[in-house]
Amino acid sequence: MGLEDLCELVSSHKKTQEQARELLLFLRDSPMTKEEIKSEVGLSEQQFKKLVKKLRKIGLINGSKGRDGIYRYYLSYDGFLMWLKMLRDSAYNLIRRNMREVV
Repeated sequence: MGLEDLCELVSSHKKTQEQARELLLFLRDSPMTKEEIKSEVGLSEQQFKKLVKKLRKIGLINGSKGRDGIYRYYLSYDGFLMWLKMLRDSAYNLIRRNMREVV
């Protein structure tokens, strides 16, 4: 399960999956404002709201106001930790199932 698989959880539409992937990759560098995200990923206001809502729902991004009063979005490490645990469990179950077939 890679980043593409994770983006499939966000939407079944390829374009939305690509936008989610781009957004996650941009946010890994540093927190971004709404305007920066819209500019970098090429989203309209409506697309931005829908995408952020979906990513927040599955716990991949969060946001908060900084000391300067500007709201910024950032990756949720707790969300990615949960995703990595799911990946680990999937790999463990696959290996365990294959071991049973060998024995």
